Amino acid sequence: MKAKVAFVLRLIDDYSGNVIQREAFQFLDDQNLIKPIVKDEGMFVFLEPLPEILTLKVIGTNYYEKDIVVEKTKLNPIEPIMDVRLFGKPGKPHPYRCELYTGMIDDKKVSHPAVVCAKKAKPTGLVLKSVRSENGKQFVSFSGFTQENLVEKTYMLGEKSKAEVFIIKEKCGINEYCVEGNFTKKHDAGEKLHRTYRSVTDVKGGYAIPVESRNEDFIAEVIVLQGN
Repeated sequence: MKAKVAFVLRLIDDYSGNVIQREAFQFLDDQNLIKPIVKDEGMFVFLEPLPEILTLKVIGTNYYEKDIVVEKTKLNPIEPIMDVRLFGKPGKPHPYRCELYTGMIDDKKVSHPAVVCAKKAKPTGLVLKSVRSENGKQFVSFSGFTQENLVEKTYMLGEKSKAEVFIIKEKCGINEYCVEGNFTKKHDAGEKLHRTYRSVTDVKGGYAIPVESRNEDFIAEVIVLQGN
């Protein structure tokens, strides 16, 4: 009897937006090791029987570990694929070149490890035109021009209390993109789009965020995010 697929995890490198391939990972449910079928294209296929809601710890040599919750009923029943974004560990081999922007979070109110985000000082050249929702998905349109490939990378709209980091998932038209999830803040036309880079702090608040350049004017600010 052919085993039924419960769900599939696709692990994505947060800096590059690329699917992580040819790397070994472990998946723990509490203290139990669950072994999926590993596909060459970076897919990890989990077979039934598994609970409808499953908490897993994803552990890899070159990436920070991450706790995730898989809710099978929220996945597409035809292609039950869940994307999981991981932060690369500094000093480990990765299939891209980057610099490390280092520093310390001194805010005593922040508990560590915490997810941090570095905002690129120079905007992309795109400004927000509109936000619309359709069939449970949210789409953003921009005016302007950029040569950057925006798909599967993290960006920021808004300033200060209105700042929000999000992931662009798919290009849907000329300067229109589908984003992951939904915005939690209202964004106005004319807001500049900035590239961001993320990582996690150590237990003392130190961070080493992968960026394209360590020049002192390359990064505008580093902020603490509440989720990852």
